[in-house]
Amino acid sequence: MSELYPVPDKSRTSWCFLVLETEEVDNIPQIVGWELAVANPHRILRIAESPTNNSSDEQRILSELYTQLQQYQHDNTVLHTVDDRSLSLLRTRLFVAETEKPYSLRGYYHIALQDVLDLFAPWQTVVLDTIDETGSSGACEIGHRLRDRSFSAESLWTIRRHVAPIVPVDGFQLNPL
Repeated sequence: MSELYPVPDKSRTSWCFLVLETEEVDNIPQIVGWELAVANPHRILRIAESPTNNSSDEQRILSELYTQLQQYQHDNTVLHTVDDRSLSLLRTRLFVAETEKPYSLRGYYHIALQDVLDLFAPWQTVVLDTIDETGSSGACEIGHRLRDRSFSAESLWTIRRHVAPIVPVDGFQLNPL
């Protein structure tokens, strides 16, 4: 596959890919885990995730996520989520979190990848090579994988890179938060 940008451009802003793990508690969705990949068009720079100590303390989970996100806030960073529902849930849970200083997502731009796929690949059977959680390569159908929510932040990065060539220049609408 050819690179999106043939020559590395160090002036490009970072991309963040956020995947939330949720659970319903008393019919209210709560965030119980997360994975955040920081990348550019050429490679993933780092991946952070919530600790796996089986803690159901959403306040702590949100605090750790917010600490990670703050590193890239106000740098014209594009936050990619699966869909607007993920962003809405994150905003809601951050709003109701009990903190000394309110959490804010201002300073980011947002792209919901499912919206881009729905608009520019409505057939939902775009197949691309990916690396699954075990490290073996294979094909996945993007649309089905996003809908089944069986993906990682790295998968979102792979999808973003692979669908970019079929999306018009203005197709990735950056929505300021």
